[in-house]
Parts: sequence; C-alpha cells; structure tokens
Amino acid sequence: MKKRLFLMALSVGWLCGTVSAAISNDTPPAWRGDNNTTSQAWEFADSSNPAVEETGAPWDNPYGSPTASILQSGGGLVPPGDPDTKWMSAHPQFGSDQHFGVWRFYGNDYLELVIPNDPVERTTKEIYLQLTYSASAYPIFETTPGFAGIELVSDYALDSNYDILTLLITIEPNPDSETIELRPNDCTMYIDQIIVDTRCIPEPMSMVLLGLGAVALIRRRK
Repeated sequence: MKKRLFLMALSVGWLCGTVSAAISNDTPPAWRGDNNTTSQAWEFADSSNPAVEETGAPWDNPYGSPTASILQSGGGLVPPGDPDTKWMSAHPQFGSDQHFGVWRFYGNDYLELVIPNDPVERTTKEIYLQLTYSASAYPIFETTPGFAGIELVSDYALDSNYDILTLLITIEPNPDSETIELRPNDCTMYIDQIIVDTRCIPEPMSMVLLGLGAVALIRRRK
C-alpha cells in the first residue's frame, strides 16, 4: 500500500522505532537545548506501560515529566497479555533487520504522548517529531484547531523494513502542553523509537525588545 499522510481536526489535544541499548538515529533540530525548548525520547526497551522515558543529556523537559501510554481504542491502558497490541522484545520475521524493543499496534489501539510545556502564551509552538516505525502506511496524525501547518522534513528507509519519519508541526498560539497520538492507518504498525522536541517562539515584537535590551546592556558595559 502506498503511504499516505492524514490530517484531521479534533477538539481535544494534539493527536496525531531502531532501538538498541540507547536512542539512535537522532537528527535533532538546530534549536535543541535553547531557551523555551523541551526534548524527550522513548526507546521502549521493556514492556512498561506507560513506557519509560529516556533520561540524561540531551533529554530534558524543565516543565514536567512527559508520558507515553499505550491505550485501547475505548480508552484505558492496553492490558498485559493482549494478543494484538503488545510489546515484543524483538520484531518477528525480520531476519538481519531485527529490531529489539518494539510495540505492535493493531486495530484502533494507539500511542499517546503527553508533553508538558512552558505555560507562558506565545505566538507559535513548533513540534519536531522523529519516528522509527514499520507499517504499510503513514500513521494517522490528528490536530487541534490551533494547527497551523505541518512540514515533512524527511522520510527514509532505515533498513528493508523500518523507516524514519521526521515532521515539523506548527501550532498557533502555543498551548502549555501537547497530546500527540499515533494511530495505525488500516494496518498493523510497529513503533521502535520516538523523539519529540518542542519550542515556544515569542512574538516578533518581544524578540525586537529583547534585542534592544541586549544592545543597551552592551553599551552600558563599554
């Protein structure tokens, strides 16, 4: 099946894998680590649900603890032992392209990320999302009314079975948190790794005022 990208309006929240011993295949945005940014990642090394977030540099969210939950279509965590949506220590049937630590999604079950963010309202929020996955179609991404745009940064094959999809999503104005949901698109989907960076962008006038303040400070120091 040819891959397709679906965008839909939704009223609540942002809806929208190679894993080894640590996060890999990371191509960060140029602004990672700047003021008003967050960085978080999950490699799904075990069956924990909610999944265990990566810790240590460069993963940092100063506004709270992000979560990644594997949910049933009707709500609630997918129970251990579910025969369809389940964590697997290794991807079956992939031979030399074996992947370790993946979640298999089937039907209407989905992955939900909740990312706390800067509560100060600013003009724009950018979400830079990197997904390593295997499926016959793009996951479904759904958006709030604040959705302003989505850019396909890159989409390439990691190996003969897994792809890395990178998107830049824009929200106007920025909310104080984001909920990102990834759903299979009429197929079985395997998620191996996900990385999410966010940044809040102040309005142009605020940026000009900050620049003027910096110039005044430099002059006083002369």
